[in-house]
Amino acid sequence: MKRIQPVILLLAAMTLFLFYRQSHRQSFTEGITRAQTARMLAWTVCDMNKDRAKSVEPLIDVDSTLWYADEITTVLAEGIMKKDGDLFHPIDYLTWEEASNIADFFDISLSIPVFQKRKPMPLEKWLQFFDRLLAEQDIDIKLIKKEQKILAVPSASDTLDRWQVKTDSGIYSCEGLALEKYLDQTVTAYIYQDQLLMAVPADHQQAEIITASTSVDTDNTKAAEAPSESFSQNDPLPAASAPDIRVCIMNDDFSSEAHKNLG
Repeated sequence: MKRIQPVILLLAAMTLFLFYRQSHRQSFTEGITRAQTARMLAWTVCDMNKDRAKSVEPLIDVDSTLWYADEITTVLAEGIMKKDGDLFHPIDYLTWEEASNIADFFDISLSIPVFQKRKPMPLEKWLQFFDRLLAEQDIDIKLIKKEQKILAVPSASDTLDRWQVKTDSGIYSCEGLALEKYLDQTVTAYIYQDQLLMAVPADHQQAEIITASTSVDTDNTKAAEAPSESFSQNDPLPAASAPDIRVCIMNDDFSSEAHKNLG
């Protein structure tokens, strides 16, 4: 019996490890919400200081007091993203077709896997496209993508504001990102000025500085995909999967809601 116990403990440990690895991998295949998509675009390819003041028709599902209101106003004013009647669906995942519409706006080709156009675009794929988008823009966009250690988050600190995070290189705004799970861990952070736009586990991204002149090779990302079809920017939007990463809408009390069940 005593000999069996170590074996049971070992099997239990291996089971937990495999469960963690699977959970880690499954989460990284999940998508990015439309609200977070708007935030990443608004702070990089738009002029937030100018566009946030523009007038757009009120949206039923966008509360003007929430963190994503200005970003959504900005991308709608620029025409980069579309609304669905009087709805924006901020906590729905960005679909492949919606990403293709964004690509069309910037005259960038984006292949859509067959039968996937209405399904969420995996976060990993979105970040690859986002890298390419910034690289191909003929404007001076500088997004720093580098490894950062998360030192403090609002829910565990008395010195940080509601939407701030402290890393080993400073304090950044992290609106909408639930970063508690990365406390004392190293992540690859997408940073623009004082905004931490996205954070992913460090082993999934390589640090680099992306500028308008940087080229991004995306051929390898399409090798395993099925044949694709193109969609026009003017096609109607549909109604609204990469370690434990999930882009969240975080409430003011620091509780978070996962997309449809949702820095």
